[in-house]
Amino acid sequence: MLPVWIWITLILVTIMLPFASFVPLPLPIVGLVELRGTAPGWRWPAAWAGAAAAGSTLEAVLTLAIRRNVQTPFSNLEPMDWGAFTLSIGFLIVGATMGWVLVAAARSTRHRTVGGGWRTEASPAP
Repeated sequence: MLPVWIWITLILVTIMLPFASFVPLPLPIVGLVELRGTAPGWRWPAAWAGAAAAGSTLEAVLTLAIRRNVQTPFSNLEPMDWGAFTLSIGFLIVGATMGWVLVAAARSTRHRTVGGGWRTEASPAP
């Protein structure tokens, strides 16, 4: 019978790592499709692309950290590493930023006037 740490490693490598690596891939494309109808220009798509790039960077850092821990024998016996905590906080910040970009872009479309132009704070509402 195999030791428990080998089973945990097999589950991590075969199920969790591919899921965490490939599920976020369509997010930049889906976000850009959702942002097509927002304010003209590249403000919201650029903000979305930046947040998606930050998320992809975090995914790469997580993948490298998992790979390093799997290849290091007795890596669970080291003193506490705050890397997992900082990665979790990073994922929370990136997720909140992505959500904020989508919500703020959707709110910016409410400023459209009936004639199809864009209403600014200086122009009166219709």
